[in-house]
Amino acid sequence: MKGKKDIKEQVEALQSQAKYVMNDTAVPVDERIQEAADIYRQAEKLADKSGMDDNKRESLLSDSSRFFYDYGMYKEALSRYTHLIALREALYGQDHPKTATAFHDIGEVYRNLCDFPKALEYSNKSLDIRKKVLGEKHLETAESYNDIGLVYIYKGNYDKATELILKAKDIREEVVGENHPDTAESYANLGLLSLKQEDYAQGLENYSKALDIYESTLGSEHRKTGVAFCGIGCAHFFQSNYSDALENYSKALVIDEKELGVNHPETAVVYMSMGSIHNSIGGVTKALEFVTTSLDINKKMLGEENLNTASSYCALGWVKDKLKERQEAIECMDKSLNITEKILGLEHPDTAEAYSNMGFMYYMADDNVKAYEYFINAHQFYEKCARSEYIESKIKDVESYMDLIEVKPEEEAKGTRDLFLETLTKIGCQYEIDSEDGNILFAYQGEHFVATANNEGWYVRVWDTYWGHVELYNVEEFSRLKKAVNHANINCATMTIYTINEEGKTVDVHCKSVFPFMPQIPNLEDYLRNELGDFFTAHHLVGSEMAKLREQEENAQVN
Repeated sequence: MKGKKDIKEQVEALQSQAKYVMNDTAVPVDERIQEAADIYRQAEKLADKSGMDDNKRESLLSDSSRFFYDYGMYKEALSRYTHLIALREALYGQDHPKTATAFHDIGEVYRNLCDFPKALEYSNKSLDIRKKVLGEKHLETAESYNDIGLVYIYKGNYDKATELILKAKDIREEVVGENHPDTAESYANLGLLSLKQEDYAQGLENYSKALDIYESTLGSEHRKTGVAFCGIGCAHFFQSNYSDALENYSKALVIDEKELGVNHPETAVVYMSMGSIHNSIGGVTKALEFVTTSLDINKKMLGEENLNTASSYCALGWVKDKLKERQEAIECMDKSLNITEKILGLEHPDTAEAYSNMGFMYYMADDNVKAYEYFINAHQFYEKCARSEYIESKIKDVESYMDLIEVKPEEEAKGTRDLFLETLTKIGCQYEIDSEDGNILFAYQGEHFVATANNEGWYVRVWDTYWGHVELYNVEEFSRLKKAVNHANINCATMTIYTINEEGKTVDVHCKSVFPFMPQIPNLEDYLRNELGDFFTAHHLVGSEMAKLREQEENAQVN
């Protein structure tokens, strides 16, 4: 019995030693991190050997998992948080603040590892417990709202992200006031959200508010202050204020190297940012050094399949392009694209941006055919994203890039209208030409469509005859229809609209779509099938949402 007690005391002593090591600022932080990590691993081995009781083991895992997370060793943190959740559920039950905290923490780990479905799953579990046990107006509940909002930023759903981050901010301001680090975090996340949507002035304003609060509450050398400096640097960089960007990036780098060490993913972000700024102001040698260092850290700490690694490959691609090493630039951009597409899928703004970057790289390499192909894909993927002012601006950007490309004579042998008619025939659609207006009338899978196209343009416009309606004066059904149409337009590239037929006293539902159509698009027949298939997806979304709304209203009446 005495032997087990001695081992428990040794474990506790090791926990204290690890904390003491990390507090010894006279030693460089990278050395402290390595020593403390070894101490925690040693303590865990002793705990396993001794059969330490759950309460003591829970304390050790709580310390060690937070340590490995804080210092960027996310994969090691993940296994520890998994065990910590099991321990806390056994000790405290499911509906307990400590269990909720473990769910929250592992959600953060999954988010940093870019496993967004898992991050959302655990963050929602944390939120459900906290709302139930702590209530809506609690800092920990706000923390969960904030974390879910961050996941939605990375998923590209900026409207949902805005809603959740603002909800967290409102709670924080009500509970602890404006001048608190938690409120500053909300401003920083709003800054990130603004930058993702290319609203750089608003991003600068939000990050500046976060910086003011962090400096006054945590000091000028805290890691969160470094995050604000980096965000301000990004806002300046994207507005071409290079001197201000460099100044703020440099401040962030000093903080991160001192507080987190050189082998931390957050430090890697700053290295990448420093590389990008030097690439823009002509310091290509420094740019290459910084960006390569960023990539090495991310590959080591996060692995190949991570968005941070993809960003480093992208930054390296721009540097290689500046060095006129075009083939290497294309290879880096291709790696960035493949990682981004694998993690985020095709219907995401970042994936569309990666295709646009590839198009630009091939354009610079004078390969117009390849450039056109990637720009077309970028256009198509932006079209499939939830529509917003930001997405509309990105679509116009891609179209302007396409205008730069000179189409060779052999590439323009067949115009858009002729090609569209030919492809309709190939997929088994018989068409007629309206003698009055020249519109193309055709049927596909039992549905009737009308299209317009000309040989001088790049786009085909397609709409269907109305396929559904509700009675004009059925207020409840009309209300459901409007909600269902909004739902379909958020989740489908094909746009659904309704028109009022005063004579027939109905509200009629139609769909329409505009998409590029040219020889450079690969697999044109499948491409057209997919575009027409989106009409049926829209039909289904409207119908299923209408049914869901009716069911919800019926259930509400019963209850």
